[in-house]
Amino acid sequence: MDKETFIAKALKDHFDDGSIEFNSKKDLFVQRLICIYEKEKSRLDEENMDSILFENGIV
Repeated sequence: MDKETFIAKALKDHFDDGSIEFNSKKDLFVQRLICIYEKEKSRLDEENMDSILFENGIV
């Protein structure tokens, strides 16, 4: 899974407001996702994305 897909799916799952506008909360969330992606990219795929997010404190 590439970084853009990971971020887009996580944003959609966690900010279900339909807005594409960024605010400080979404910006911080994306920064956190990038760190998680860089740390976990070797084992990240569609099937374990939710568990990896959970392991990293995103529920």
